[in-house]
Amino acid sequence: ARDLFYEMRGQHPELSSAHPLTLIIDNTRLEAREVAELVVAALTRAGLFVSYTALSPEDFDRRVKAQDCDFYIGEWVAPAGDPVYSYAMAFSAGRDPWLATKLAAGDLGARALASAFSQRLPVVPLYFKTTRAHYRSSLREFAFGALGVIDFADLFSWVDGKTSP
Repeated sequence: ARDLFYEMRGQHPELSSAHPLTLIIDNTRLEAREVAELVVAALTRAGLFVSYTALSPEDFDRRVKAQDCDFYIGEWVAPAGDPVYSYAMAFSAGRDPWLATKLAAGDLGARALASAFSQRLPVVPLYFKTTRAHYRSSLREFAFGALGVIDFADLFSWVDGKTSP
């Protein structure tokens, strides 16, 4: 892969250090800067020259919509349940009309979508964010609901064998 990249860089002078690729982030997202630094470091190790810029949410959205960047750190909240929605989000974010065309012609199964995604790669997810929650051991009935959101409905505190408000 590295040899292929160096061959490609020889054919495309815009991939040189004189023309770094642009990664943009939304400056209101707390973890975006840390993620951008990790991505830039990884791409630099691969031989790409990348710089990142933190933008206001308005400027970030405008540049993403206009495709006025090489990369951006974004976040998707995939709907729970039907994988078709997750694939639809990926094709939409990658501005690949393939899925919309196929869905207009008829229903597609999850296997067909997975195969098309791996062949077309409309977007390349770099990592998947997980939800982590820490809570006191005296809290009981702490749980995540069906949509992956913390459910406080049955939460109560148990101290010295008694419930407390």
